[in-house]
Amino acid sequence: MILTPSIKKFRIYSKKHFRIYREGSEVFVEDYSNNGTFVDGILIGKDRKLPLVNNAVLALAEQRNKVFVFIDLMSDDQSSLPKELQEKYLLTRRIGTGVCGEVKLAFERSTCKKYAVKIINKNNFKSEGTATRNAKIEIEILQRINSRSLTINLRRDQTL
Repeated sequence: MILTPSIKKFRIYSKKHFRIYREGSEVFVEDYSNNGTFVDGILIGKDRKLPLVNNAVLALAEQRNKVFVFIDLMSDDQSSLPKELQEKYLLTRRIGTGVCGEVKLAFERSTCKKYAVKIINKNNFKSEGTATRNAKIEIEILQRINSRSLTINLRRDQTL
C-alpha cells in the first residue's frame, strides 16, 4: 500500500486516542495515545487524565492540531442571556473582544450552523458620553450590513 501525504498525516493519531467521561458533576479526558492529547495547550500524557471545563480546546498529537471544543451542556453559562437567544443558539467560547463588548462563537440549535454573536453589555454605558455614542454608532453600522451570515436581533426593551 502506498501512503499519500494526506494519509501519512493521519498516522499520528491513534485508533483510540482519548476518552471523555463524567464522574458525578466533573468531566475528564483521558489520553490513550502515544503521540499525546492536549487540553488548552497542556499535554495530558499517556494513561493520565485532566478535568475538562466548558469550552476547553482539545488537540491531537500536536498543539496546533485542534480538533474539538468541549461544550458542557450542563453548565449555566447562558443564564444571563435573553431567553430567545438561549433557545435559538448555543453560545460557546469567546472569539474576540472590543470596546463595546465581546464576540462569541455560537451554533444555531436547529441546524448547527456557526455564527458569531456580539454581546454588548449596556452596564458599561451608564453615563452619556463617548462610549455610549460609540455603542450606538456600532449598532447602527451592524443594522446597515446586508449579509446572509449576519443576524441582527435587538430587543426594543434593551436600550442604551
